[in-house]
Amino acid sequence: MSLFLKLILFCGLFSSLHHLVDQAQESKLLYMQYRYIDGNNNVWDINKKMIAYKPISRAQSSSGTYSGGEPFQTKITADQYRTIRSLLRNAMSNTAIHLSNRLMGSGTIIELTVEDTQAATCYLPMNSPEKAAIENWLNPLKK
Repeated sequence: MSLFLKLILFCGLFSSLHHLVDQAQESKLLYMQYRYIDGNNNVWDINKKMIAYKPISRAQSSSGTYSGGEPFQTKITADQYRTIRSLLRNAMSNTAIHLSNRLMGSGTIIELTVEDTQAATCYLPMNSPEKAAIENWLNPLKK
């Protein structure tokens, strides 16, 4: 077998393995769950099939007047999950903006494994573009 043919076979095999690794990583990410706590302390639980919104009540709010509205749960598509996951992971990867602890008005991302073990947490500044992007995507889901 010529060296050229061996090289072509190797490249094809490498490409196939790379594709399998990409698929395995995507599959792992599909099983990640997220909890996002917005700047008003409302909780959004997110997984590949649904989003559950758990708002704070007037009695729970620091002002005594704010209410996050009504709780709800809605099914989402795989594409919707990939979109919100991408926004969350983008914010998590931008460590330069992370706060060392939660401040009033900041956003919190908690990444969970399927077993509900916490994999990572980060706090986003109140006025960060990453926080705004996440909340701009989530808030229209409220009815």
